Amino acid sequence: MGRDYAQEFMDRNFFTPETLKKPVGNDLFGYSLVEGDEVFVYQDSYLLIEKMKKTQIEMAKLMKLERRTL
Repeated sequence: MGRDYAQEFMDRNFFTPETLKKPVGNDLFGYSLVEGDEVFVYQDSYLLIEKMKKTQIEMAKLMKLERRTL
């Protein structure tokens, strides 16, 4: 039982090369992008949805920007 707890602790609090998400680059505001991030596509770049304010997200929707997962 202690072994399962230890493994669970390691999985939750540390990463291994197998679980590390691959970096993709930066968005227009300079935020780091990794695989699995949700973004809006703007021209030839991305906008990270996680860091956008609610009003910015609404503006992106009004502009009909494509929503994509990296």
